[in-house]
Amino acid sequence: MEKQEILEKSKNENKHGDELYISAYNQSARFAMAIGVLICSLINLLDVIMNDELSALGLSSSFIMISMWFSLYVTLAAKCKKRSDIIISIVFGILLVCFIVLMIIYICTGRFN
Repeated sequence: MEKQEILEKSKNENKHGDELYISAYNQSARFAMAIGVLICSLINLLDVIMNDELSALGLSSSFIMISMWFSLYVTLAAKCKKRSDIIISIVFGILLVCFIVLMIIYICTGRFN
């Protein structure tokens, strides 16, 4: 093989990016989202301890994190069709609906400031 053929073959093999980088990025994104959920949970816990109820800040942050996890697992379930991803996306979908209902209740009762 000539040098040019080797370079062209290598270029074609790496068209979709470095697999190690993509894998590390995906793991990092999941880890970052898990840390976000822990921080939101801590905010909610402190909010309930200090105010005896959940405020708009805690509810909003949790809603955002749950919707991020839901979208992540719906995408994974659609692309990979793994049973575990489908189940997790259903669980996060149910949680998301619960948060939407809770936010509607908070808005209707005037507690969402």
